[in-house]
This record gives sequence, C-alpha cells and structure tokens, in this order.
Amino acid sequence: MKKLAVSIAALALSCFVLVSQVHGQTPPPPPGLPGNNPTATPAPTATPIPLTVSLAVAHKHVNAGSSQGIKVTTLPGASVFLQIAYPNHHSDGVKAAAGADGALAYGFVQPSVANHHKNAKVTVTVQVTFGAQSKTRKATYTTS
Repeated sequence: MKKLAVSIAALALSCFVLVSQVHGQTPPPPPGLPGNNPTATPAPTATPIPLTVSLAVAHKHVNAGSSQGIKVTTLPGASVFLQIAYPNHHSDGVKAAAGADGALAYGFVQPSVANHHKNAKVTVTVQVTFGAQSKTRKATYTTS
C-alpha cells in the first residue's frame, strides 16, 4: 500500500509540473488548437523552361522545280506548325513535333508560281507550342 501511495503522489506531482507555468512564459496551446499546428511548407513548383524558336531557310532564292529546306530549332518535343505562303495565295502547312534534339527539318520542291514576276516573295511562318507557351517566327525567300 505504501508503494501505491508513493506512486500516486509521484503521478500527481508530474501532472502538476506539466500543467503549471514557467514564470514569464505561457504554456503552448493543446494539440489541435489554432496556433499549435506547424506551418506547411509549400511544395516546390517546377520552373518552366523558356521556349526558344529559331527558323532558317536553306536558300534565299529558289527557282521553280528546285529544292528548298527549312529548319526549326526549339525545345525537344515541342509542337510545330509550319506554313509556307506562296505569292499566288496558295499555301502548304505541316504539323509535327520537334525531335529529341529540338530540331525539325522540312524539305520540298519549290512549285511554280505562274503569272508572277521574278523574285516573288514566299513567306514561311512557324508557330511553336510547348505547354502553355507559344511563339511565332517568320522568314522569307524569293522564287521565280
């Protein structure tokens, strides 16, 4: 019985120590109350890679029936829409994705643009999309 009384006294003393204040300090609020929850650290967000686009034509002048080449360089896997607008108001379009190196090469034979003078301007427009980013570039060359 003496052991039980000593144990109860020790338990009461430890409860008193836990509940009592340290002079000049307030005890922390019980768990689950406002102010006792640690502030959550926001998860890091991925910074998007800036979209870059370059467009180059192989030849600044191409005769009808000759080959022309177009090269687009951008981010790997980016969606590419390439449009070639001829002076006779005809246009060709190509949709593709940039390769693992970020490049897309397109070659074609220059069609005839009948009823137009020499050095007629052809406009090449490329629109590249990657996620929410989009950029457009233009280049020109002449044909006869």
